[in-house]
Amino acid sequence: MRHEVGGRAGLDNAGDFRRDELAEAKKQIGSLLNKLESSLKTLMSKDDPSRYKSQDALTKRRIEALRIARRLIEREMG
Repeated sequence: MRHEVGGRAGLDNAGDFRRDELAEAKKQIGSLLNKLESSLKTLMSKDDPSRYKSQDALTKRRIEALRIARRLIEREMG
C-alpha cells in the first residue's frame, strides 16, 4: 500500500525508506521523548499528582511507544 511520507510517495515496508529519512525520524522521536519525559516530571512534581493519574498513564504509554519506535528505526538502520 502506498502512502505519502514527507512529501514523497513511500511504501509500507520500512526497508523502502532512505537512511536520511530514518535518521530524521529518529531525531524527531528523540525530541518528542525529551518533551514527554519533561512533561512527566512536571506532572509528578505537582502538589497533588494523583489528580493527574490518567495524564501520567497516557504519557508513560506514549514514552514507551516512542522508545520502541526508536529501537526499531535503529535496528533498521543497522
